[in-house]
Amino acid sequence: MADSIRFGKVSNINYKTGCMEVTYEDREDSVTDMIPMLANAGYKMPKVGDTVVVAHNSNGEEEGVVLGTTWGENENPPEGAQNLYRQDFDDKPGKCYFRYDGKKATFHNEGDTKSETKKNKTETVDGNAELEVKGKLTVKVGSCTVTIQGGTVQIVGGSQISMNAPTITIDGGTVNITGGGGDAVISGISLVNHTHKYTLPLHAGGMGDTVKPT
Repeated sequence: MADSIRFGKVSNINYKTGCMEVTYEDREDSVTDMIPMLANAGYKMPKVGDTVVVAHNSNGEEEGVVLGTTWGENENPPEGAQNLYRQDFDDKPGKCYFRYDGKKATFHNEGDTKSETKKNKTETVDGNAELEVKGKLTVKVGSCTVTIQGGTVQIVGGSQISMNAPTITIDGGTVNITGGGGDAVISGISLVNHTHKYTLPLHAGGMGDTVKPT
């Protein structure tokens, strides 16, 4: 092949091997053998019909590598600006992408997102942090679970739940404390088993004990 750099259209793709056939319309629709895509340690195959740039050896079109796709009349950038970096991960622009404009980094995904860390993970935020969940939020640590949905917050501890602060405020129209035969103790006083002394009426005289709460 006389030209070492040529433009053609992808006509067939082997997704497993990362290779493709390229058709050259300006060469009587001649088709290359399966040639590889330049990887750069990543994987992103073009679509059939995309225009690609191919580098060939001088000994024939069967020896070559696809350098990448090009922007053109049928394939325009989803957006453009100076100092903008953007990478789309789906064939449809805007469905899943990462962008950075020199000030802010954004990751957008219209599908599910999963992050998995086998060992430790540390995140440091020097400013403010905000997490907005429109559905249900569930946090699980061992046998403990915190579930938040709508106006309800549920905390389930496997063995014990502790709150420690100089002041703890619980404010609600109705406060219910229940336990499976257990007790609630405040400042050493049992709410289930406590009794206290009181002065008997004058005709009875002396002191008496109240009964346990029921």
